[in-house]
Amino acid sequence: MASHFGVQLRQLRTQRQILQSTFAERCRISSAYLSDIERGKRNPPNDPTILEWSRLLDSGNAEEIGDRLVAAAARDRGQVETVAETVAVGEDEVGAHSGTPFLDHFQRDLVDEARRDKLDPAPGRRQVIDEIAVVTVCRHRNSAVLIGDSSSEIRGIVHALACAIASGTAPESLRSTRMITVDGLQAGVKYRGQLEERVGALVKEAKTVGDVLLYFHSLADVVDLENSLNGSVLRPALEDGTLRVLTGVTAEMSYCRKLTPRLVDCFTPIRVIPLDRDSVLRGLFEIRERYGKHHGVSYSEESLVAIVDAVEEHVSESFWQQAVYKLDEVGARVRMEGKKQAIEVGDVDRFALT
Repeated sequence: MASHFGVQLRQLRTQRQILQSTFAERCRISSAYLSDIERGKRNPPNDPTILEWSRLLDSGNAEEIGDRLVAAAARDRGQVETVAETVAVGEDEVGAHSGTPFLDHFQRDLVDEARRDKLDPAPGRRQVIDEIAVVTVCRHRNSAVLIGDSSSEIRGIVHALACAIASGTAPESLRSTRMITVDGLQAGVKYRGQLEERVGALVKEAKTVGDVLLYFHSLADVVDLENSLNGSVLRPALEDGTLRVLTGVTAEMSYCRKLTPRLVDCFTPIRVIPLDRDSVLRGLFEIRERYGKHHGVSYSEESLVAIVDAVEEHVSESFWQQAVYKLDEVGARVRMEGKKQAIEVGDVDRFALT
């Protein structure tokens, strides 16, 4: 889904002939982080940061630009009710977990999604999952940051963990854990007190339930939230171990550490190594029946090898995710042709460069 904020920001920047690298330097962030925001791969920053960026874009029209960007960011996040209104929502509206109305109403449970078969298990990730288990059972510093070269590799780890929990194959300490995606906490917030109230409710419910692992899409999102709260709620909960968080980082670690070194020190780093060819191929064998059923086709063993060959030759990162995309695409194209159901090497070769 396109980001209204990212599109607006890119248009305003290009209209003023400001290079992405130049604007990122002005904002004291990495070019990669700014690029992800403009492409909708990361959430918009908090409103005070948006207003500061507006001034850096055009000091003479900062107020007008700020209003436009704040409105676009709010549209991306989705307007939500206050915490007080949320807690009042009835059990039928928020789902089965009536003891955690804030978590149930605002966030997504990745383990539930995995149980509903919406997530593909990622292969070859047992070692990383075991490392996450070790970190999250620590008394202190029990939050983890996955460090990788691409955000898709990090998401693959998160999805693999959710699938392992859903299937009962995760380490014993994680098998009853709820993985909650945190997003939209800053939507519609006009005063810091409102944000403190929301984060306070989040921390309280996570502490009450105990077996909750909060997932933030990036460490930069946690840093933005921390800066908005001035360290009043989130960091103390991370420091004393009452809040467990899983997040990821690619190129913006130095940016995060520069802004909030004490917050970053709450996280134990875990390095994500890209999957090799054999792991990717084994993974395709594990999921081929699922995709074959979806498209009404079957994949021969040779076609899976051909898919891996094609992807390995033309992509330099996100090997696993690109292989899954190609598996899906070839199945869809053969299905649309309607000529046969069995996919062979020739079918992969015809669609290898699309």
